[in-house]
Amino acid sequence: MTKSQSHTLPRDRKKRIVTVGSGTVEYVLKYSGEKIELGSKHATELTLLYGGSGVNYAMRLLTAGDDALPILAIGP
Repeated sequence: MTKSQSHTLPRDRKKRIVTVGSGTVEYVLKYSGEKIELGSKHATELTLLYGGSGVNYAMRLLTAGDDALPILAIGP
């Protein structure tokens, strides 16, 4: 792909997607590989992403060339 070409889809092929999720933070848990037993406690690595799931999913869709409108929940 040359510099003059765009990564976006033609307007008639774009999807218009609404994302609903948090607008503040998103936590991602990393699977450690240990056996998981329901009802038991497990230690895992936690990654904090600012922006929340609604923002992060919208960003991924926009990067893929689709139109995304995030509906964000902020507050208690």
